[in-house]
Amino acid sequence: MKKGKNYTILIIISIIIVILGLFLKNFIINKRTEDASVGSVSLHIETYLAGKNQPTHPNVIKFNKKWNGYKYWMGYTPYPNADGEEENPSITVSNDLYKWETPKGLANPIANNEETGCEELKDSQLIYREDLDRLEMWYLGRVSSNLGGDGKTLLLFRKVSNDGINWSKYEVMREFKYVSPAIIWDGEKYKCWGIGFEGQGTEGIFDYMESKDGVNWTKPVHCKIDNNSDNLNMWHGNVTYNDEYGYYELVYTNLSNQNIYYAKSKDGYNFSNNKSILNNDSKWGSFYRPT
Repeated sequence: MKKGKNYTILIIISIIIVILGLFLKNFIINKRTEDASVGSVSLHIETYLAGKNQPTHPNVIKFNKKWNGYKYWMGYTPYPNADGEEENPSITVSNDLYKWETPKGLANPIANNEETGCEELKDSQLIYREDLDRLEMWYLGRVSSNLGGDGKTLLLFRKVSNDGINWSKYEVMREFKYVSPAIIWDGEKYKCWGIGFEGQGTEGIFDYMESKDGVNWTKPVHCKIDNNSDNLNMWHGNVTYNDEYGYYELVYTNLSNQNIYYAKSKDGYNFSNNKSILNNDSKWGSFYRPT
């Protein structure tokens, strides 16, 4: 009887040791994963400015099946040596996320500041309307003081395309007092997030608004990010909706430390789990806008 009891105790102890061992192993693996860096790959993106390939403000659309020949469509703006006059919305495509090219038949940029009377265009956002089977490029333009503007007002523009090659004439959608508009279409309405900045009197604000037609918008709602003492230092960012898990995901650059942060939200207003996912180092001068 005593031998059987000892045997049972030995089995229980063995099971506990195995469980503790598995727990410790998973803890170590997870810790290593958190601390590890997957490195980086430099992408070659040929802009419309020969020899000045300095794209910025990317936004990538992923298709489960190739759309007009490509699985990934990226909207971006060249920004050679911080020259705002050349920051015109452009398109590049890929099937593997590494090799990028201008789609055949397209001449970048798809929009330029000269046609709008703006001193510069910037902060493009590419979205896909599944209901209309078309791409839409949304972007900002600063009204030119030389053409009667104040040189400060930002307008939100839109162009659309059914094939990614031929784009419509621009539409002026609204005045926009933020930088880096993050826009998605949820099947019924546009949802837009904007990061405030000093030049528009919205510094320190991260706002959300929505519209069914892209012209008439709801009043801005201030968004919150928990565990974030640096909320007032948000710079450019992007918001997407994760269909698989049912929440919104935010990535943005912190203006003070130049790190890239991540947060998520169930309602699109209150973001949690805020954490730095990419720290700047001496290798980079600064980060601009993640996607």
